[in-house]
Amino acid sequence: MQTEQLGYAIDLRSGEKLTATELAHRLATQKRVLLGELHDSPRHHQAQHWLLKQFISKRPQGSLALEMLAVNQQPLIDRIYAKSAVKKSEIYDLLQWKKSWNWDFYGDIVYHAFNTPYSLVATNLTNDEVQTILRGAVPLKGYVSTTPEVKKQIADLIANHHCADCIDVKYLQAMVEVQQFRDRRMAEKILQASTPALLIAGNHHVNRAFGVPLHLFDLSQQETATVVIVTDSVADFTQRNADYLWIIQE
Repeated sequence: MQTEQLGYAIDLRSGEKLTATELAHRLATQKRVLLGELHDSPRHHQAQHWLLKQFISKRPQGSLALEMLAVNQQPLIDRIYAKSAVKKSEIYDLLQWKKSWNWDFYGDIVYHAFNTPYSLVATNLTNDEVQTILRGAVPLKGYVSTTPEVKKQIADLIANHHCADCIDVKYLQAMVEVQQFRDRRMAEKILQASTPALLIAGNHHVNRAFGVPLHLFDLSQQETATVVIVTDSVADFTQRNADYLWIIQE
């Protein structure tokens, strides 16, 4: 990926504009980084791969955690690590990669993890867990992550991505619970992962106002993470949402 295609970043605390290289240098000093994305943006995934290569050149990486892998795929990940060598063309089948995640976008990132001395960590709910929550699981408990305000923000996001009038209120509440359980699982996994740790997930998941960072706080108030929201335009984000905004245009 050419340097000019990497866009630029904004430090949301100071307003300072950074090159992608300057952002990478800052992130390389952090214990945990939560990196957002727009799932359907090829440039975002190319930039993620670039960032991982920058990290590995600056210091040892502990782990890479992915929203795109469910926890029941972790044994498959471990089996691949146990092999002496695996071709990139084999990993898709060996991982039982889900077709809902475009392999053309994530293949290089996953292959990179298997060819560097750090751990690949699955963080997502299984399909069975999602169905259980949708049928009516006991809501999560938390101090800051499960407040009515947080749940409303998530509900509004879900409604905005669907026909708001077409979603049954009860089903919408269940979808909010799925999001909450998913964010809690990611927080648990990133806390357990070897550091330095990088989580790649959708922008909504890494958002400090209602996503994984709140669950990190509820699980361990002593542990924090640096949040990077990646988008294709200067949007209405503040330091309430993230530490950095990384703007990468198609």
